[in-house]
Amino acid sequence: MDKKIALASYVLMLVTPLLWFTSLVALIISYVQRGDASPLVKQHYSNIIKTFWISFICSVVLLLFYFILTIIMFSAVGFGFGGTLFIWIPGLILTIWFYVRMVSGVLKLLQDKPWRK
Repeated sequence: MDKKIALASYVLMLVTPLLWFTSLVALIISYVQRGDASPLVKQHYSNIIKTFWISFICSVVLLLFYFILTIIMFSAVGFGFGGTLFIWIPGLILTIWFYVRMVSGVLKLLQDKPWRK
């Protein structure tokens, strides 16, 4: 049963771009279930929690940089889309990192392998 709930949490994280609140549901499930889980599944819950917080903090930082760069560009040049160019690549890297962690977590969980050895 632990494995199915962890798999559901991974799926909720994977659909986050479509429905933003699913990551919060996955985070809550992971925090609640981590204490009673087997050592194998506990690692996967920890992976979900860590990935959520790193992604969230990096997204907030990127958003702040976007607004700051947009304000600077607007005051210097007269239009405010300058931040978009500098944030797009780090945002893409963050998205790829997020999906690699989630997909590899799903694959390892389905093979009954721990997240980290």
